[in-house]
Amino acid sequence: MSQLTVRQQFAADFFAAWSVAVDGVTGTYTSPIGESKTVSALVDIGTDQFGDDASSVSINSIHLAFLVEEVTPEQFATVLIDGQRYTLVQRLPQSLSGIATDDAVSVWSAQL
Repeated sequence: MSQLTVRQQFAADFFAAWSVAVDGVTGTYTSPIGESKTVSALVDIGTDQFGDDASSVSINSIHLAFLVEEVTPEQFATVLIDGQRYTLVQRLPQSLSGIATDDAVSVWSAQL
């Protein structure tokens, strides 16, 4: 079994287990050209901290993680999850909770 296969299987197992724990993680992904499909997605909402001194700045941040085997996310695509629509802005190296972008998972910043 290749390393890629192991990472993809681990990611799929994690998404499935998380889906059971939170009663579903599916949404509708719509590409910038209007093609829609159902995908698994994890929503990570928190804050990004810039600076580590008395004048540091925090901003609210939304990160979405996708299984690459289900979808190749694109900038400005939208994802509808639990009635909330997110627009993908930028691919990220990792989510707020540390889920890393690799060849099994793609993490994106999003805006409402």
